[in-house]
Amino acid sequence: MTTLTPIAPLHSRYIVYVDESGDHGPVSAEYPMFVLAFCVFDKKEYANTVTSYMHRLKFKHCGHDTVVARHWQVTCGVREPRSQRRP
Repeated sequence: MTTLTPIAPLHSRYIVYVDESGDHGPVSAEYPMFVLAFCVFDKKEYANTVTSYMHRLKFKHCGHDTVVARHWQVTCGVREPRSQRRP
């Protein structure tokens, strides 16, 4: 009996997070730039190091780990973007 060997692994060894900031259309006078950032992690390193560190950070500063960290919440003195404010 022959077994089939996969040509490539079913899943990548890496996880990628991508975020953008700014305006990708015509340049805005309020925010005249566009930034695209990537973080690429090996999944084992991410699971063993990054997630445990983030959980400890959230428990230390918030008392729980359900908080979602947004840049305007973790940047001192910067208010929530107008487009995200609740009336």
